[in-house]
Amino acid sequence: RNAEIGASCRIGDRVTIGQNTVVGADCRIGDDSTLERESVYGTGLNVGTNSFIGKNAEVGNNVVIGDNVDIDRNVFIADGVCVPDGSNYGKDSVIIDTTLCD
Repeated sequence: RNAEIGASCRIGDRVTIGQNTVVGADCRIGDDSTLERESVYGTGLNVGTNSFIGKNAEVGNNVVIGDNVDIDRNVFIADGVCVPDGSNYGKDSVIIDTTLCD
């Protein structure tokens, strides 16, 4: 409800996108993932399978979030960040390291 999804997005099965959420163009969201409400995601977002991102997230452009990731609410993720498979981040986290998946 009231979610905006950009052009050329591929969304998997059993995906939940919360109300008042904006997802930029050219995204890919894997099966069984959740993007909670009132969040903004930049262009080029790539979310793996079975991942969760809490409400009020602010996610930059060209961000990769791996499989089985759990990110709590009020999180900021900078442009170009890659969050590795199985990662967990608590509420109010700021993720700016672009070398996490290197």
